[in-house]
Amino acid sequence: MRIRYNRAPATYRDLNYISTGASATSYIDIGYTCQSNNIEIEIIATTTKANTEMCLIGAGSNLEIGYSSTANRIIAWSSGLTVLDYADLSNLYNGTPHRFYFKQDSSGRIFQFDDYTPKTNTQQTVLLGKKLYILSYDRTSYTLKQGKLYKVIIKDNDIIVSYLVPAVNLSNNNVGMYDLVQNIFFASAVNDQPFIAGENANFACKPAPNTAHQYEQLTYLESTNSQNNHQYINIDVRMKSTISVDMTLLPTQQNKDERFLGAYDNGIYIGQLSSKWRYGPSCSYNDLAIDYNNPTRIIAKTNTWTFNDTTLTKSALGNNNQSILLFAASYRNDTPYGYGACKLYECKIYDSDTLIRDFIPARRKSDNVLGLYDNIEHRFFTNDGNGTFLAGEVSARNRIDDVTYIPLRPVIPKWDYQQIEYIQSTGTQYINTGYYWHSEVTKIDATFTVITNSSAASLWGSEEYQSSSTSSRYFAGIPYGSNGSYTWYLGNTGQASIQAPIGTKTHWVVYTTSNKTYTAIKDDVVVTDARSYSGTCQTHTADFTSDSKGLFYLFANHNSGKTTNYNPTQKVQSLRLYRFKMYDNDILVRDFVPCYRKSDNKAGLYDTVNNQFYIDSYGGNFTKGNDVANTDIPFIIL
Repeated sequence: MRIRYNRAPATYRDLNYISTGASATSYIDIGYTCQSNNIEIEIIATTTKANTEMCLIGAGSNLEIGYSSTANRIIAWSSGLTVLDYADLSNLYNGTPHRFYFKQDSSGRIFQFDDYTPKTNTQQTVLLGKKLYILSYDRTSYTLKQGKLYKVIIKDNDIIVSYLVPAVNLSNNNVGMYDLVQNIFFASAVNDQPFIAGENANFACKPAPNTAHQYEQLTYLESTNSQNNHQYINIDVRMKSTISVDMTLLPTQQNKDERFLGAYDNGIYIGQLSSKWRYGPSCSYNDLAIDYNNPTRIIAKTNTWTFNDTTLTKSALGNNNQSILLFAASYRNDTPYGYGACKLYECKIYDSDTLIRDFIPARRKSDNVLGLYDNIEHRFFTNDGNGTFLAGEVSARNRIDDVTYIPLRPVIPKWDYQQIEYIQSTGTQYINTGYYWHSEVTKIDATFTVITNSSAASLWGSEEYQSSSTSSRYFAGIPYGSNGSYTWYLGNTGQASIQAPIGTKTHWVVYTTSNKTYTAIKDDVVVTDARSYSGTCQTHTADFTSDSKGLFYLFANHNSGKTTNYNPTQKVQSLRLYRFKMYDNDILVRDFVPCYRKSDNKAGLYDTVNNQFYIDSYGGNFTKGNDVANTDIPFIIL
């Protein structure tokens, strides 16, 4: 596993969502036409407008996913096919994010809302060749109103072809969705109906989630460049004296005046003239014969030029700030000229000793477009001219990074929140995490210091009756005790003790398994290993989720049997919390990071999973630790 930190492009600011007005007609045209019938779609969205037909993604009569005009109903609709739907959804218009999931393959269709049981059938609609629109049925109908859009992921034949996250373009303040796959920003397609910016976030707008299976490496990329057929690529690098090049190419036309790479006027230049290499700043040199039968590796660095085994010392490269082009050269004002015909096998661009472009000839599988894949920024560069490239056969070698970029969660929005070392309670505060355990497989990963705890109290947890008709209780991970010694309550009884010495920073990891065993680790040392327990810690059941039973609290115990209105009990006198993570069925469901809200100086915990800030549920304030740099949450590269 390798890690690449997510940083948005400097010209964009990431948002939690984009929103639409009460009578909005705005939509997004991502320019994508389905390349197969095997389409998979995931959308996170919400609305507060009830009983109105509104489309989240559409392909005309072939597909509509969204809200029905029938109250509390959502649909996945295709003309002539059975409607996949959910009815009587009491929480549909509450303004909280919901997940809409659709998949079609050779076995049929699946439609799922949140974690409800999926709706399925064996029918298929024709999507091959159909264009997809975001927030519209067909560009004009059933647009989303009073809604928020958080995320859109589209797969075609199991390949991610679009991954859209909300963003604002800082150069013109346009609000829209940034596509992580193509590195393209989409604003509203209706000019007088712009989207409304949601809260600031910091989702990664790049690098793109490109994977090797989306592209196949080719032996070479070939430009033909005839009179009316000019291919070239702007590599998005400007010329300066520290630029160097390492490329392998073969000219395909003899005795021509052509350019294969260049930024003219004392910048770098590689071409041919009269069957000799023409190279150097301002194409000054023309003194080395070309071998038209075999590719030549050319290395140009400062004042040294190497053609295979021949090394020459020439004038140093200049600093003209013009765009560097491949298969042509840029003239003044970046105008391409001198188009060249050649086979390009490989090209690397360096700035000083840093590799900034690593180009590999490739074909994009989703639409068979030819171009160069950059292994550094994971971008695919295609023809900026006219006509089409040719290419060699599929390479037996595959240097395209075999990685998948998965944006896991946002970092703390640095514009609105400041990360701090910890928050500390004084015996009156607590936090309702809003979470019930959905499975028996749980894990708590906590870093904390008990400051004061002279009388028995709970550091966190949930304790409830196991059913409405019995007096038996269950415990969902409660450390209960005093003076640094705690019994871990789990299932229907207390388990072994675990220590957290007063005033000492401590790290606990405690997890349970489907076999009802638990393991406790303190400061990387196992103190209880696979010990059995009885009862259950699962709280997402009918017995518990009604009337807020089963919710997990921090700095206190949640016990509906001991208090009225489900207030906290057994609050710890003073607890300093540095980080708190909750996993359910091996999925990270809460990742709490201490910070304070800049607008009102409220200290609390920012959950980077659900992008939500939690303050004292009583309305008070925690004691703040020192400011620290806001954390970059990394991409996991699988």
